[in-house]
Amino acid sequence: RDERGQLAELRARVVGAGRQETLRRMIEASLEGGLLRHSRRCEILRAGRALGFSDFHTHLLIAQVQAGDAELLPTLRRFRPPSNDSLRRTTARFAAAGILGLALFLALVRWLGA
Repeated sequence: RDERGQLAELRARVVGAGRQETLRRMIEASLEGGLLRHSRRCEILRAGRALGFSDFHTHLLIAQVQAGDAELLPTLRRFRPPSNDSLRRTTARFAAAGILGLALFLALVRWLGA
């Protein structure tokens, strides 16, 4: 197999795609049974640099493609402060636990006769 020839052909095929998608396709084409040989990884790192990616970002893309994730960064859910109902329930649970703990402590003191 001519690895450089394959990568050159793949580069030529995906000219219209975006930089990230181009690199992703190169990585997918280079995987052999889900694994990436060191020589292929070095080629991908060089191609990533040529496309303007840092080595760190290229390694992230490699890990992402190997894991099978379609999205680079998952969409982050907006933080919602807890509602009043959940705050009331939490407060009630802590109060109940405190009262139960106090009752057990008093029962233990009475049982020991102190």
